[in-house]
Amino acid sequence: MPLITGEITFIIAIALVFFGLFLLGPFLLLMHFLMPRVILDKYFCEPYFKPLELVLFTGIPYAPMRTIMFMWVFVHPSLGKKRGLCDAYKIAPDWYRYLSLFYYIALFGSVVISMAIFIGIYVYGEFLL
Repeated sequence: MPLITGEITFIIAIALVFFGLFLLGPFLLLMHFLMPRVILDKYFCEPYFKPLELVLFTGIPYAPMRTIMFMWVFVHPSLGKKRGLCDAYKIAPDWYRYLSLFYYIALFGSVVISMAIFIGIYVYGEFLL
């Protein structure tokens, strides 16, 4: 009988995902407060966002979502094509673009690593202990 069951494997994988998000959450809040004002003044307005989105993304809890959207456009400019934000990365400071890239690498890395550990423990769990 294996010592690691499917339930324990699931709990370990979910714990790893939450641990990654727990570490990246404060980093996201830091990035929210470090968002350059020139980007918000130029791109967080009517032609790029609908009036309801402007209201929602200004206050809590959706303001960090605005930061995530802009960070994603800084990392992958072609994803801002629908809103017309393809040139937003050009006025973003290099340090902010690099930190955005770090955030997404860490976020997706933690999810991929946790899923790899999940699959590894589930498939080869009886050999690990």
